[in-house]
Amino acid sequence: MDLKQLLNETLPKDISFSEREQQLVRERVRKKKTPATLKFLPLAALLFIGVIGYALFTSFTNSTASPFTSHEEVIVPDTYQSALHWSVYVPETHELIFAKEDGAYSYAIGERLTEKIASFADPGAQYSYVANEKWLVWGDFDNEDYTLNILNRKSKELTVIPSINPIELTLEDDTLFYANFYTNDHSHYVMDLTTQIPKLLHTNDKRTTRGAYQNHRAAILNSFEGSSTLFVYDTLTGKLIQQQSNLPYTSLYNMYVVEDRVYFDFATENGRLELGYMDIQSGAFQMIETPEYSYSAIHGNYLALSVVDRWGEDTDDVELFTIENNKAVPFSDFPKVKGRLVTPQFAPDGTLQMVEENYFDGGPTIHLIKP
Repeated sequence: MDLKQLLNETLPKDISFSEREQQLVRERVRKKKTPATLKFLPLAALLFIGVIGYALFTSFTNSTASPFTSHEEVIVPDTYQSALHWSVYVPETHELIFAKEDGAYSYAIGERLTEKIASFADPGAQYSYVANEKWLVWGDFDNEDYTLNILNRKSKELTVIPSINPIELTLEDDTLFYANFYTNDHSHYVMDLTTQIPKLLHTNDKRTTRGAYQNHRAAILNSFEGSSTLFVYDTLTGKLIQQQSNLPYTSLYNMYVVEDRVYFDFATENGRLELGYMDIQSGAFQMIETPEYSYSAIHGNYLALSVVDRWGEDTDDVELFTIENNKAVPFSDFPKVKGRLVTPQFAPDGTLQMVEENYFDGGPTIHLIKP
C-alpha cells in the first residue's frame, strides 16, 4: 500500500480547510524554515505531519468545484467591526470604503493598503455616507450648519453644499438620491453629481417618510395617522408612474427598489418581519414565504436573510436564498465559516458582502461572495 492510499483511508472524509486557514498555512510556510530537529522526530510524529500536509495538499488541489464564482475573506487591519457593518465594496476597483469618527477610508484589497480619503467635521458623519469608484458623498455638521459633501474621487475636488441634512442617501453611477431633513417637509431629491444641481422629486408634507432608489426609479412611502401611501417615480422625467395605498401592513422596517419591484420588510404587530413586494407596473402586492429573519438584502433573484434562531438573542446568521414562486429557497452549499455572519448587502455587480464576527485570527472579517 503506498502512502497516498494509506492517507486516503486514514483521513476523515469531511476534512476541509477554509480560505483563511489556507492563507495562514501559506504565510507560515513562507516565513518559517523547517526546524533542524525534524529529522530526529519519532516515526509517529512524522506520519502525523505527513497526514496534515497531505490534507492541505488535497484541499488546495483536489477540492470540488464551488457553486460560487468567488469567495474572498478580507481582514481590514486596526479596524473595529462597527466601522465595517456598512462599508461599501467597490467591485470596479476591488476596494472597501469604510468610515470612522474622523473620516472615510479606502482599503485596497489586493495591495492590503489603507488610505484616508476624506475628513469629517462631526463624528455622526460616519453613519451617513455612500461611495462608488467615482464619488464619495456624506452628510456632515460644521459651523452650526448641516452640509452635503461631494468628493470627486478622480479629481479630488470637494464640493460642500450648505443647509442640506441628507438621509437615505443612495448612490448609483452619477446619480444621488436623498431626503433633506433640513427642511420641514423632508422632501426627496435626485441630483446628477456631474452638475450637482438638486431636482425636487417629492414633497412629503411633514409626514413620516421612507425612500429607496434603483435604476432611475424612486419609491417613497408616506405614513400618517396609521395609513400609508406609496409613490413610485421615474427620476429621469419626474413622472409619477405608480401610487398605492392598500399596503398589506402599515408599519415598515425597510424598503428596496429591485428591477421592476419594490420590496418591503413589513413589521407585523407581533414584532416579526414579513417580506413582500409590489409590482411597479401593475401595483399588485405579493408576500414571500421566508423563515423568521431580522434583516434582508436583495439582488435580482437572490435573497440574503439574517435568519433568526431564537428571538431576543443575538443568534441570527446570514443565509442565502433564491426567490422562486414567491418562496425563499435555500441556496445549496453556502460557505461555512467559524463566526456569526451579520449585515448582508449586495454590491451593484451582485457580490454579497457580510461581516463575520470573529474576535480572533486578526479581527472581524469581511466575506465577499459572488453567486
